[in-house]
Amino acid sequence: MNSSMALENKWNITNSTELAWMEEKISKTKAGQLFESDRISQLKPGTLESLFYIHKYLFDEIYDREVYRKGIDYSYSYEGYTAYRTEEL
Repeated sequence: MNSSMALENKWNITNSTELAWMEEKISKTKAGQLFESDRISQLKPGTLESLFYIHKYLFDEIYDREVYRKGIDYSYSYEGYTAYRTEEL
């Protein structure tokens, strides 16, 4: 991937390397906060609802809702999960 191509993001970062660094920094911090909170224990393992909650929690500061929904859509379509539609969530 060209380092000048990056996903649309809330900071308007256009360099994919810089965006990846910021994404890693923020998502790792948020992951720690999520695991330290009581909320993570209330999520049902292996469900799309839990996946969407975690993904939103980790990446909401970086991407708007449509971008991260599309990311989940594409990754699940790629792995063969086609029995749901994010529009219904």
